Amino acid sequence: MLLLTLFMAWQFRTPHALFDVSMLRKPGFAGIAIIAVAHMATLMAASNYLAIFLINTMGFTLLQMGLRLVPISIAALVAAPLGAVLAKQVPTAVSLPLTMGLGSNHPSSESVRTCGKTATRRSIRESSSSGRG
Repeated sequence: MLLLTLFMAWQFRTPHALFDVSMLRKPGFAGIAIIAVAHMATLMAASNYLAIFLINTMGFTLLQMGLRLVPISIAALVAAPLGAVLAKQVPTAVSLPLTMGLGSNHPSSESVRTCGKTATRRSIRESSSSGRG
């Protein structure tokens, strides 16, 4: 946090700033920046916890976990160009909150099914308390 504060103070004072801080005064840019940071923070946290879950709880090896995450990478590669095309046609005020809402939906069932293995909350708690993982 200290480094971010120092960077911002430096950007205000230098004549040739790396980041135009005056853009943050525009509500549209600031809102989009906040939502974009929230998207990335959520994605980073989710991908880390998903990897930990697949390895420790589901018992997959590193290779098995990596292979199970390949479809997510392929989906991102396909969705990125489509998202760029749609971003030009749909207003940002509609698309960003909509994608944030769609990304926050998750199955709330008792069990999680992952490529042939099923783990319930109870079995996860039992494996955690027995020292497995």
